[in-house]
Amino acid sequence: MINYKVIKIKHIKDFKDDYVEDAQTAYKRFDFNYKKFLTSINSTRFYRYYNFFSLTVGSVLYAELFEKLKKEIKKVYPFKKNLWFESWINYHKQDEVLDWHDHPDCLFHGYLCIDPKNTETVFKDFKIKNEPGVLYIGPGSFKHKVNVLKPYKGHRITIAFNVIDRSTYSNMEDKYGNIDLNTGYIPI
Repeated sequence: MINYKVIKIKHIKDFKDDYVEDAQTAYKRFDFNYKKFLTSINSTRFYRYYNFFSLTVGSVLYAELFEKLKKEIKKVYPFKKNLWFESWINYHKQDEVLDWHDHPDCLFHGYLCIDPKNTETVFKDFKIKNEPGVLYIGPGSFKHKVNVLKPYKGHRITIAFNVIDRSTYSNMEDKYGNIDLNTGYIPI
């Protein structure tokens, strides 16, 4: 098992405004497609039912980012042949940032900062200063939360993801059955 890895994707920082614009469009697509049925949902709590990258159809930036992300994941787990990936958008005002949580049903978890505002992600034994382009990959069992370091207006935008293999899937199937699983998992 890996400890954790932090990678900087410079392209996101260089083209931040374009990434933010396409993420905002993706979030509007989420609202359009889901809030008409469930008015009180948000994109983070609903993570089990969609894949963020499906909301970015038409965005060359996010298509290329998805390919880069798959390569980074495969570098971390090169020995795993079959992996599946779920992802969601965290689109939070400063009073909506996430408190302590973990991701126990995955092989590993990660997040990618698009417009993280002035925040940090705090883990039990370390902190990560969030900046555009910061990619974190680590065990799903690492509890973490977000701290707002300076008040901000607008929305903090990150893309979070979980990765599973066949063994992790089997564990989830035993726990939840083979129907109550995220329909947004895709093979990578």
